[in-house]
Amino acid sequence: MGVYQGWVYEGCLRRFGLKFFDLGLDLAAEAHEVIYDIKSRPLPALRQARARLEKVILELKRRKVQRVVLGCTELPLALTEYDFAGVQLIDPTTILARALISQARPEKLSVAPT
Repeated sequence: MGVYQGWVYEGCLRRFGLKFFDLGLDLAAEAHEVIYDIKSRPLPALRQARARLEKVILELKRRKVQRVVLGCTELPLALTEYDFAGVQLIDPTTILARALISQARPEKLSVAPT
């Protein structure tokens, strides 16, 4: 829960005028367990992790959240799409990779994912 407890994304989101939604300890704990499921048993646990993560996303949607930052590198392994149930999923690793490519070899950068 280091990223969550460290408020890594809050300041950045606020600088861009985006409202930061605190998961709360219940949903943060569930997301944390999903991360460790993926880390400990990647292939067998991926389907189960996805199902658990889908429940978290649906609960966030119920709370009117429109976008979710998949802030740990394991989370996009479970939810690979850019939208789930009408909630936009943001993969920081993809954003970082695209930024690096745009600096090093911009001609190799394909059209942004949708």
